[in-house]
Amino acid sequence: MPHSQASTAALDPRTAAIELELQAFSYIVSHDLAASFRHVSEFSRLLVAEFGAELTGPQQAYATRVKASTETCQQMMEQLLVFSRVQQRVMEPAYKDATPAMELARLHLAKEIEAAGAVISIAPLGAVHGDPFLLDIVFRALLENAVKFRRPGVAPEIRVWATHDLLNWRLRIADNGMGVEPAYQEKAFRMFHRLNGERAFPGAGAGLAISRRIARRHEGDLNFINWVGGACIELSLPLNPPLQ
Repeated sequence: MPHSQASTAALDPRTAAIELELQAFSYIVSHDLAASFRHVSEFSRLLVAEFGAELTGPQQAYATRVKASTETCQQMMEQLLVFSRVQQRVMEPAYKDATPAMELARLHLAKEIEAAGAVISIAPLGAVHGDPFLLDIVFRALLENAVKFRRPGVAPEIRVWATHDLLNWRLRIADNGMGVEPAYQEKAFRMFHRLNGERAFPGAGAGLAISRRIARRHEGDLNFINWVGGACIELSLPLNPPLQ
């Protein structure tokens, strides 16, 4: 029996049914809908490439807008698929030093960091108990946001550190960027909610929603905390959690 079917069979009937629905949803998004949008995007590109000289200015603009809109839909579907997979994944928790994982996230974002002129300092983060694959997604998303949402003409300065008490390990990522007003902080965690408009910054607006879902699957949470001159986000995870 495949691993996903075996894990589904071990669940109670109601949970197993929800699991199967999520798997079906993931298949539809990743295959049927995604293929349809790829076709629309490609034929729009071919239309402009082959008949651009014969098209009027408005017609070219229409075709370009169709292509851009389908690419946006593709991005959103990709993020929906990630969210679904994050929800379905069977947790494989382990105690591991979080510092190498954060350094790897920085390496993956090397191009964006160089383009922004960002300076990132990462203090020793210590060991954290969680699913390494899922936590890598969170680390990359949070670091990417800190680089992306910068003030015009100001190079990002980002600080990453961790603290802990008897119950929780707390990762904090602070920056000197645009920040988020307290009244809008919860909205930033909504799926596809863009505080700065569609054209201001690239992306689908799903990183924080996915990251918070991962945190809560670990019995933890993800929130903004008060910070002067930018934004600071805190990932809180139990030191000895009963992972679900």
